[in-house]
Amino acid sequence: MISIRRASPQDIRAIHDLSNATLPNDFSGVLDTELIDLMFERLYSQDVLQNDLNSGQIFFVVSEDEKDCGYASVIEQGPDLFLLPKIMVDKAHRHHGIGTALFNQITEYIKTVHPKTCTLELLVSPHNRAYGFYEQMGMKKIRETGIDIEGFYLVQDVLAKEI
Repeated sequence: MISIRRASPQDIRAIHDLSNATLPNDFSGVLDTELIDLMFERLYSQDVLQNDLNSGQIFFVVSEDEKDCGYASVIEQGPDLFLLPKIMVDKAHRHHGIGTALFNQITEYIKTVHPKTCTLELLVSPHNRAYGFYEQMGMKKIRETGIDIEGFYLVQDVLAKEI
């Protein structure tokens, strides 16, 4: 059985551990180990995740059969614009409907805090294995951008969906 809860500060350790278990697999073949470690430190350390939560990013943790197996976060970026900065599902729990449940939870949350039509965006590497999943969720590429990780420029597509 799948259940989703809004994360509290006590969930930061679980989110951190899920990131640690998931990130290397998700970027294997796209980034080398050193860059994956740097990305983890800059985006998924406990301090960074706690700061994200404290600064208004809303996290949801998903469990399957009472075992935490994924999470997602969302933040309002501006008028009628939300960003999905993080969504991860543990490899052993993929293809169980968990990613879809998380994505739907995010869109439902947005509709409760912003009933008007708005846009949900996310950034994803064109080489990320989850790219097709986002397209299945109705996301479409609207532009290309990137992030600089200590001199390494990671190209990312911006996908968007009107909700």
